[in-house]
Formats: sequence, structure tokens, C-alpha cells
Amino acid sequence: MADTGAGIASAHADESMSMGSMTSCESLLDADLGGASRQPLGGGGGAAPERVAIVGSGNWGSAIARIVGRNVIEQEGFEHQIRQWVFPEKVSHNGVEACLTEVINKEHENVKYLPGVKLPENLVAEGDLALAVKDATILIFVLPHQFLGRVLPTVAEALGLTKSGGTAGVAPGGRRIRAVSLIKGVDKGPDGLKLISDHIREGLCGAVPLGLADEDYASCRAAGLSVTADADTDTLRLLFNRPTFRVTVVRNASATVELCGALKNVVALGAAFCDGLGYGGNTKAAIVRTGLAEMQVFAQRLRCDASAFDATASSRAFLESCGIGDLMTTCYGASRNRKCAEMFARESGKRSWEQLEAEELGGMKLQGPSTAVEAFGVIKKKKCARKFPLLTTIYRPSLSPGGEGAGRASVGAGGILEPRGFGLSDGWSWTGTRWSYD
Repeated sequence: MADTGAGIASAHADESMSMGSMTSCESLLDADLGGASRQPLGGGGGAAPERVAIVGSGNWGSAIARIVGRNVIEQEGFEHQIRQWVFPEKVSHNGVEACLTEVINKEHENVKYLPGVKLPENLVAEGDLALAVKDATILIFVLPHQFLGRVLPTVAEALGLTKSGGTAGVAPGGRRIRAVSLIKGVDKGPDGLKLISDHIREGLCGAVPLGLADEDYASCRAAGLSVTADADTDTLRLLFNRPTFRVTVVRNASATVELCGALKNVVALGAAFCDGLGYGGNTKAAIVRTGLAEMQVFAQRLRCDASAFDATASSRAFLESCGIGDLMTTCYGASRNRKCAEMFARESGKRSWEQLEAEELGGMKLQGPSTAVEAFGVIKKKKCARKFPLLTTIYRPSLSPGGEGAGRASVGAGGILEPRGFGLSDGWSWTGTRWSYD
């Protein structure tokens, strides 16, 4: 297996997908990988099996734990027990207050974030982050990107990964550490946006295959996952592929894959504003189409990395699960960003994003508003707002009235979804009660 980075792209729901089509898709994947042989991941010859740890336990984290928990039993080269870091919060279960970690280990169900879905018995919930990741060789990060900075130092210390000396991504004893990111979002960087994968790579001293996947899988019968081919594709396929969870390969476009997972949440805000304002399907379709086009331009012109950019590969990526598939799921499904943005528009911004998150999401976090702020910061710095009328218009009326990030706005006339806002994104001004265009 190559010691290079990896990427997992956004998954999308497809409830009409048949088992027959899944078999066909798997054959295509095998061909795309050049017929790579399936060797035990521990390297064979008595080598130690891979130990998997999952960092995060929300709705999506619990869904991926269900998939991975089954696969490590069925595939060679993995330890059968997997550990999942679960924040030790109190929950009410059967009328009794209990710690969520204890409930998961006893009932094999995340009663708060994925109720009614049984988790595999080889999954062990651990409230201590350092213990959860101890001796792990594959880390799966699946938590809101806002929390990543807080957990990385603990993970690095627990695994013995230091910045002084040693080999990148190799812990004491020669254990090679790989990380898979299933996180949607971006961070602020000194020169614009910073990819989550870069954040993890720095925090874990080079131990990063990177990636993204979709949080809406938990409620679906079938879904898709795209994997960039510049990584341990065999490892990722064995770890994540299921008859109802398709894995495909995206080549030479890891940054695009990651940006798709972040920017689609911003476009979903605009689509949900349309729902909240009672506009029709044609208007919403126009927003989704425009949003996809602006995502492509953003990835091509304002990409986060300085490496060689393959425009053809990037364009193809937008036709995969990480692009149009995830975008459609988030804009038309029951995603948290769509839900809260629709409420924001219907209530004319009476509740801030922070209030909506606290009151409507049951402990889960919004990604769209913070990503919109970060993306607009890059657009503004590059002085190219006119190339991104939709992303700019979503940001200004909904996230910067009377000051950036205030979280309240007059939604409607002169503001979000007003036609002139789509064509001209410079010249907006805040009158104190609404946005107007000069």
C-alpha cells in the first residue's frame, strides 16, 4: 500500500439503487484500481492487524461505526474490536438519566444521535479520548470541524506522534498511523481557506490520508462514497464498502473532493431560503444549478493547495457522489443546514444561527453558516465577488447584517434571493433593517 494521502468524498442517498447495480459498480471499481489484489492489510506473514478508532459519535459517526464495525469482522487484516470516542454526556434513557457511553455499550445503540439503529457488538464506546485512540493504526475523524483543534493534541500525544525527529506519520515502535477524515467544512488559513486534511496532517505530524463523506447516510437504504486514488484505496474500500454503500474512485482531485463537502452546505442554505420563502421548484433548481457552477469555479480559481491542478479530474469529480450527489441530498433532503436555513428564512431571521442550532439540532452542529463566512473571506480577499454572485448573496444578507456574523437578517425583498442580488454582488449596504443595493 502506498504511504500517501487519501480522500473520501461526499456520499449521496439513492434509495432506488438495486443490489444488481451495486455488483456492477463494484466490478467497475475493481477495474479502475487496475485489478489490485486484496492482500491482508497487516502485511501478511504474522504482521499485526490494523486497529481502528473512530473519533466522533454523532449521527454520521454512529452510521459509519455501523459500517466499519461489520467490515472489520468480515475482512482480513483488522482487529475485530473497534473503539469510538463518545463524549460522556448525560442522556435520558427509559426514564433514567445515564451516561451515553454506558448506554451505547449496554444497548448497542446511540439513543441520542441515531436512535432505533443497532450498532455492532464489537464497537466499544469510550469517554476518554486518549484511551479511545491508544495504539490505533487507522483513525477515522467524524466530528464537527469546529472541534478538531481541541482533539488533535490529545490524539497526537496518545499515539506518540511528535514534531521533533522521527518519521512523519510513524509512532514509536514503527507503527504507521493513517487518518481518514469524514469531516465536512474548512478552516481559516493565513492565505485563505485551509483544508481539514491539512489541519489533521499538521496536528498528527504527517499521518494523513484525507477524505470526506456524507452525514445523511444513516437514514438511507443505499448510498455512495468516492475515494481519491492517490491513497490506500484498497484499505479504504475494505473498510467502508458495503452492498448498500458504494465506493468509487476519484483521481487527482483530492482538494476538489474536500471543497465539495464544504461548499455544498453553503449552497444548501440558499436552497433552503427558497423553501422558507415559499418560492417554487424552478427557483430552487436555478439556485442548485448556479451553486454547482460556483463550486466548480471556486475549486478551480481559489483552491486551497498550491499543488498541480488537474482541471479535467476536478470537473469529473463534480459528477460523482462528492459533487452533484451530495449537493442534491443536502439541498433536498433532511440535512441540518437545510432545516435550519428554511426556518431562518420563514421567520425572517428572528432567531440567530446559534439559537437555531441550540434549539433545533439536539446537540449537532451547523456547518453551512461558518463555511459561508470563511468562503466569503477568500472571495473578498481575491476581489472576485462578481464571479460568485450566489455565494456572496447568501453570505451578505444572512450572515453579516450590521457586522459580520451577527446572524440576523431581513430575508426577502432587497435581500436573499432577490434577482438583482444574483447578478450584481458588489454595492450592498445595510440600512439598519435590511440590505439594499446601491
